[in-house]
Amino acid sequence: VHLTLEEWQSVLDVTDPISGYSLRPNYIDNFYGLLDNTGGENRIESIFEAQLTELGDGPKSQIRVTWAPRARRDGQGQILPTSIHYTDADEGARAPNGFVQAFEDGDARRDVILSDYDLTSSQTSNYFLPEGEDENGLDTPDVEPHVYKWWSDVPNDETRWNVPVFRYAEVLLMRAEALNELGQTGAALGLVDQIRDRAGLPALATDDDPDDQTSARAAIRQERRIEFAFEYKRHFDLNRWGILTDVLAPQGININPAKVTAHPITGKPQVLFPVPLSELQNNPNATQNAGY
Repeated sequence: VHLTLEEWQSVLDVTDPISGYSLRPNYIDNFYGLLDNTGGENRIESIFEAQLTELGDGPKSQIRVTWAPRARRDGQGQILPTSIHYTDADEGARAPNGFVQAFEDGDARRDVILSDYDLTSSQTSNYFLPEGEDENGLDTPDVEPHVYKWWSDVPNDETRWNVPVFRYAEVLLMRAEALNELGQTGAALGLVDQIRDRAGLPALATDDDPDDQTSARAAIRQERRIEFAFEYKRHFDLNRWGILTDVLAPQGININPAKVTAHPITGKPQVLFPVPLSELQNNPNATQNAGY
């Protein structure tokens, strides 16, 4: 809430008491379905997880098949990370800001987040890849990568692995964002570097470079994009930063301008969800959000 309202000091005040947590040495350890069934839930980096179970009729998750390709036990397959290579067979659209190309060289998170699942081109989804080089001079891959972060090789479509909702990595990046907006850019980049070090990437903060709030802001946002990829946070980040429509438009996703309103406190453009019909019926004084 404080991040959305840009109450930066309150962000620091609320996160400062959080203690007893740290980053796990390996990024992959946060996503239990990729492990060898030896445990690893509710560990040192996890602040809140959706608790699932393999016992009886306890809660389970279908998150693994939400993202997996169709060729892997009824995966949905049509949900792909954006790429500058992909062309939709119907729309002919590409994403110049594609997620697949967003990784820095050597980022250890890439092979945790993405995989081609050893598929052939005949097993992939509703998108096709043009042969040879694209207009950027980049070789197009034989098979498009799918999301691998939640994959679990279990004998049915449901998995009992907990789903992490709030990790200590997010505390670090929350604080980094707040510190940078308060002008403490060096301290902010130092927190980002803890995330980058685990990913095998070089530090951003140096003694020689002057503090640059604008470039640090871009670096923090990029780090959130990669670190929390497909953890259901990106939409809300883009919306609170006021850049949701700008980022989605190049991907062929155009939001009805009638839905774009100014945030009453920050003034930034925002897109709200509709108020449910049941709430409108319960409260005659309630009004529907713009554009619905």
